[in-house]
Amino acid sequence: MKHILIITLNNSSPKGGSEKLWRQIAQEGASRGHKVTASVYKHQRDYNKEKLNNIVSIRTRIPKRFGETIIYRAVYRLLGGILEHRQIIRDIAVCKPDFIFYSFGGFAELDNPTMLSALVRTRIPYATVFHSNAENYVFNVKSIAPTKQFWEKSSNNFVVSHGIAEIFKRQIGMRDLGYKLAVNPMEQVNSCSIDIYKNVDSIIRLAFVGTLDIGVKGI
Repeated sequence: MKHILIITLNNSSPKGGSEKLWRQIAQEGASRGHKVTASVYKHQRDYNKEKLNNIVSIRTRIPKRFGETIIYRAVYRLLGGILEHRQIIRDIAVCKPDFIFYSFGGFAELDNPTMLSALVRTRIPYATVFHSNAENYVFNVKSIAPTKQFWEKSSNNFVVSHGIAEIFKRQIGMRDLGYKLAVNPMEQVNSCSIDIYKNVDSIIRLAFVGTLDIGVKGI
C-alpha cells in the first residue's frame, strides 16, 4: 500500500472540472487499496469531504484569495501569501507520502519562485496537471528558472489541451515540454447526433462544457 498525497492549488470553486479530475484520481487510488490524503483550501473542505465519502483524508490550508468582506480578504491575502509554501511543506512532512499529485488550476499558479523552490527540494516523486492558461499572461522573470526545474523534475506533466501547453512553452521558453494530454471526466453521454449536418440552414444549439472565459482553455 502506498500513501498518495494530492495537493490542489486551485482556490476557486471545488465544483469545476479540475477538481473533479483529482477527486476521481483519489477515488481510484483508494479503490486500489492505497492510502490517499487530499490537501485543499479551507473553503473547499466540506464539499470535497462530501464528494469523497470519507474514503480520503482531508487536510486544509489558508488560501490567498478568500473571504466575504474586505477585512477577511486582506487577512487571507496576507496570511495565505506568507504561509502558502510553508503549509504545503508542512502537509508533506506530516503525511510522509510515497507520491504527490499537484493539481494546478492554471499555469499562472507556477509563478511563485518561493513556493517552487520549496517544492523542488522535496525528494518525493510527483506528477502535475494543468487546466488553463492565458495567452496574455507574462511570467515574472525570477519564476522562469524554478518553473523549468519544477517541470523537468516531475515524473509526468498532464494538460487538458494542447493549446494551453503551447502557450506555456512560449511563456517560459522551452522547446519540448514532453507533456501528456488528460481529458477531464464527464458524465456518460446518452446520445449524440449528426443530424445537424443534414440541413446547413437550420439553427444549431450548442453547449460548451467549461469556463466561459474561452481564452484560458487554449481553444
